[in-house]
Amino acid sequence: MQDRYAGDVGDFSKFALMRQLEVLSSRPMGLIWYRHPDESHTNDGRHINYMSHPSWLNCDRALVEHLSQASSQEARSIRFLEGLPLFRQAPKTFDESCHPFSHAAFRRGEWFDRALSAVEGCDIVFADPDNGIRLSPQATASPKHIERSEFVELARRHPVLVAYHHFDRSQSHVGQMKILRDELAADLPGHKIEVLRYRRISPRAYVCAVQSQMAGGFEAVAAGLMASPWNYHWERL
Repeated sequence: MQDRYAGDVGDFSKFALMRQLEVLSSRPMGLIWYRHPDESHTNDGRHINYMSHPSWLNCDRALVEHLSQASSQEARSIRFLEGLPLFRQAPKTFDESCHPFSHAAFRRGEWFDRALSAVEGCDIVFADPDNGIRLSPQATASPKHIERSEFVELARRHPVLVAYHHFDRSQSHVGQMKILRDELAADLPGHKIEVLRYRRISPRAYVCAVQSQMAGGFEAVAAGLMASPWNYHWERL
C-alpha cells in the first residue's frame, strides 16, 4: 500500500469488505498495510471517479463520502485513512514501511514480528500489500508482497485472514486463483480458502483463509454480497 492510493477504488473494495466482515466478531479487526514508499512511474491510485456513480453510492454511501475526504487531500495518506470513522471499533493497524531501504537496520523478520504484535487478539485481519501473495521463495523478501510464510502464520493465529492479491497476465483469473488456492490449502489443512474478486474498474482478488469456527459466518457474509446490490461489484472464484 502506498500513500498516493488513499481513497481510490482499491480502498473502497477493501473497506467495503471489512465493513461486511465486521459483524463476525466483537473484537477490533486488524489491518497490516505493507506500506511501500510512493512511486511516480505509474498512474496507480487515479481511480477515484467512482465516488459520483450511483452503483457505488447505493451500496455504501457513507463509505464513499468518507473516502472522498481522503482522496481530496493535497497529500493523500494512510494516516488520514486510519482516522476515518469507518467501523464500530477502530481497527488495530500496523503501517511501518516494509521496504528494505526504509531504515539502515531493517530486517523483514523483525518487521513481521512487530506486525504480529500489532494485530494480536484480532479475530479478523486484513493484509494489504501492493501486489499480493508471493508463493515462490527467493533470497530477499519482496516489499510489494505478503510472503507465503507470512500468510500462513497469520492464518494460523487469526480465525479470518484476508489478503489483497493483484492479478497478472499469466493466465485467466480463475486459473491463477486455482493455483493459489491449492497451494495455500496444502499449507493450511482445516482452513477454508476462499477467493472474492472485486470486478469493477480494476479487478482484484481478496484471498481469505477461514478457520472452521468462522466458516458459517463467513459464508453468510459472502452469500449476502452475491444476493444484494453488491453483486454488481463482487463475485466468488
